[in-house]
Amino acid sequence: MNSAGGIAIRDAVVLVTGAGGGIGRALVAVLLERGAAEVVACDRQAPGFDDPRVTPLALDITDEAAVAEAARRHAGRVTILINNAGVNANSRLFSDRLLAEAHSEIAVNYLGTLAMMQHFAPAMVARGGGQIANVVSFVGLVCGPGMAGYSASKAAAHMATVAARAELAPLGVGVLGIYPQLVDTGMSRHLALPKLTTEALAAMIVEAVEAGQDDLFPGPATEAFATLRQDPEGFQAMLIDRLGPARPQFK
Repeated sequence: MNSAGGIAIRDAVVLVTGAGGGIGRALVAVLLERGAAEVVACDRQAPGFDDPRVTPLALDITDEAAVAEAARRHAGRVTILINNAGVNANSRLFSDRLLAEAHSEIAVNYLGTLAMMQHFAPAMVARGGGQIANVVSFVGLVCGPGMAGYSASKAAAHMATVAARAELAPLGVGVLGIYPQLVDTGMSRHLALPKLTTEALAAMIVEAVEAGQDDLFPGPATEAFATLRQDPEGFQAMLIDRLGPARPQFK
């Protein structure tokens, strides 16, 4: 249990990044169902929603000046920040495109998340409470073959989440790390494996925020994490076997 405690969604003001994608849209829907007073829905292009409680916001989280301006406009009333925005290039380590795509993955998945926390947390601390939820990934804890840059960026996001929790929890701001495995979005369209629906994941995230949890391993990730802790090398070998060998593509 997070020492900062949870926050009720009803009457809260929540900011969601990556709100135009599958998980983001599902999060907005669940938040509205649970009675959020306002949802600031952010994406590179302002996403469209019919509900008047949604405030669409065009925001590139890799642009720190834009993040700072968004915080200046909205941080004073945002009590829950959900860092959901993410990109996955599905690049192998030895490929012609890895370096370029890894820059993008690090910029969004790690540095963008970091910028959002840095600019929105101070207002939460000043009010004496708040919640930050970071959608990390299970492959931030173990390497996903064929997605080297993504795994590295999510590992960095995981460490940022742990560090933020250590610094903010004593000040009344909880930090939730979310570690899904496969979710039924465009990122995993090429994988013929069981997937969690975006609606199910969104509901679990909202419940974890309200409960003040430190970590969320949704659905099958709960059992997978227990196995990973017991046998890290065996779990990594199993993952490689399941996803297939990522053969290098040398220049």
